[in-house]
This record gives sequence, structure tokens and C-alpha cells, in this order.
Amino acid sequence: MDYLPGTCLMITQACTGKAPGAKSCDRATGSVVTCGLDLLSTNDAMACSGATPVCENGACTCRHQCGGVCLDLTSDARNCGVCGHSCADRSCNRGLCDPAKLTEGNVAVWGFAADAKGALWFDTDNKKLMSVGPDGGTVRTLATDALATPWVALDATSVYANAPTLSKVPRQGGTSLALTDLVVDKAVVNSSAVFFVAAGVLSKVSKSGGTISTLVSPINIVDMVADETFVYWTDNKAATVMKVPVTGGAAIAIAQGQAEPTGIAVNSSYVYWSTTQGITRAGLDGSLGQLFIERVSSYHLAASATHLYWETPGQIQRIPHAGGDWEQMTQHFDVLINFAVDGSFLFWLEGMNRYFAVKKIAI
Repeated sequence: MDYLPGTCLMITQACTGKAPGAKSCDRATGSVVTCGLDLLSTNDAMACSGATPVCENGACTCRHQCGGVCLDLTSDARNCGVCGHSCADRSCNRGLCDPAKLTEGNVAVWGFAADAKGALWFDTDNKKLMSVGPDGGTVRTLATDALATPWVALDATSVYANAPTLSKVPRQGGTSLALTDLVVDKAVVNSSAVFFVAAGVLSKVSKSGGTISTLVSPINIVDMVADETFVYWTDNKAATVMKVPVTGGAAIAIAQGQAEPTGIAVNSSYVYWSTTQGITRAGLDGSLGQLFIERVSSYHLAASATHLYWETPGQIQRIPHAGGDWEQMTQHFDVLINFAVDGSFLFWLEGMNRYFAVKKIAI
């Protein structure tokens, strides 16, 4: 602090170098204050909060601007956490959208899938495949004698699961169609076919049933996805990321020498996979492979049109495909079973000690 000229009185810190009546910032409280006539005290303290939470040069100023407008990203439901992230009809709390709870219960659960038509999971206590609508409501049983797995595949009209062998189950209820007499380890779908792994063989069958075709044998798969052209998978034993044409043909290595590859996701331009070193991405042809996110390992990955999503302990994060800052999407949860994204929402299934809840937020 400075001394008032000709005295032993110390000028208050906020008013050092200021004229009487000037505006300044109180470092202890972050408030705007007015320097007294004697510069030994301040008055008219005004707290900075909301869209202008920071005191700088004697005025409350923006911490964040969206489109040139000062906003409080911790509470603005149309710009929650980052500019442009709308919570739809939910509130924004501490920069995170308040999730909608679609359902909850007190049974053991496993497996999860969701889209704009609702969410699905296994009730492992009662060997049932369950569903709930996108806005909650009645929980329905789609199949009994269902064998729980970490995966559930779906499209707009059907669910594909072990019920008890790989079957096509109508989402609105009704008679299931057995696609094979095998209990499968993993299945994914594109618009016309179901791709599944059983007994170390990757096979293909039409969604309407019929002839089963072998694509790759033998095979080791940790995670698998499909688009209209290829099936992609991670192999932690061979330390590779692979793909094979959906019409059949030779398997193609996208990447080799990967450190325990696990989760995988694709969009129209990239394939992403997780290793112990981080999340890597490459072009769909395997070109331009590079570490995209360092020191992040996630078994669950999902890609929307604009972002890549992954889990960290107790949270779900995302990053634009173009790169940039990470965005935390969820509040802390104890145990994540799995999550899914569609064009408008992020859905997830969380649970702890036989309690579970299905939740969603706008993305």
C-alpha cells in the first residue's frame, strides 16, 4: 500500500494510484467499489455476478461472450457451458444441463442403446429386454428369456439382441424373429444387415433373416461398429484396428501396433478408437492416423454429426470433430453402464448397488 502524502496513513489497496471518487476493484471480494475522498476507505460496493462476474478496472466485465453478448455460461440454458449448447426445456446449472430422468428402478441392469424413439436395456434379474420412450413414461417389456450382454443393437423399428438367441424384436412389441440359433458375443447393424460375432467368427445376415454369410474367421473383437460400406473393429490381442467390406472380401488393417485398443466409433469422415495412450483417429481409409486426444482411454465411444463423445470416470465428455476444447456434458455419476447419442440428445444408463436410472440431455 501507499501512504497518504504528508501522513503515516496508508491508502487502501483498492485506491492506490486512484483519485478520490474513482471506481476500483476490491481484490478480496471482487466487487466494484468507490474510493473515498480520503482514499483511506471505500464505499458503494457492488458485487459482480451473472453475465458480468469479473471486476476489471473498476467495472463488472464479461467472462464469456457469445455473438458479442455478455452471457453467464454457468446458468444460461441456451448457452450452457459453451456458446450455442442449448438445454432445450431443461435448466443450466454450473455450466451443465439438468438431465431429464426417463425412468429408474431397483434391479440389476446391463447393456444399453437409445435413439430418438427411446432407450433399451436388460433387466438381468428377470431376464427381460426393457424399453422406455424418449420422454419417459411407461416402461415396457419387449422380450422375456433375454440373455443380457453389454450391447444392444437397434434401428427405427427393431431391436437386435440375444432373446434367447440373436433375434429381431419389434420396438412396439410383438413376435420376435430368430435370425440365428446362436447366442452371439456382439452385434451391430446398418440399414440392411446385422453383423455379429459368435465362436470367433464375424458373420452377416439380412435383417429379414435367411442365409448367414461368413465375413472373417477367426476373429477377436473388443468393440465393433458398421456403416453402409464397412464393418470396423478393435482387436486387443493383435493390437490392430481393422475393417472388412460389408459385401465380403479381405480384412484391411486401418492401424497396427496399437496399445490395447478398445472402444471404436465412426462418422462420415473418421474412425476413432481408444488405446491406453489416448483416442486416435484416422480417415475411413486409414490415412492420416494421429493421436486426437492424449491420456484418455474409454471403452465407450460415440460419434454424432458434429462431436466425438467418450466417458471419463464419473462423466461423459465431448469434443468437436474439428478439434478444440473438451466439454463436460454430465454431472458426476457413480457407475456408467453405457451411453448413446442421436441427432438431438445424449442418453445414458447409470447405476449403483442395484439402483439404475435412464437419463438424457439435449446436445
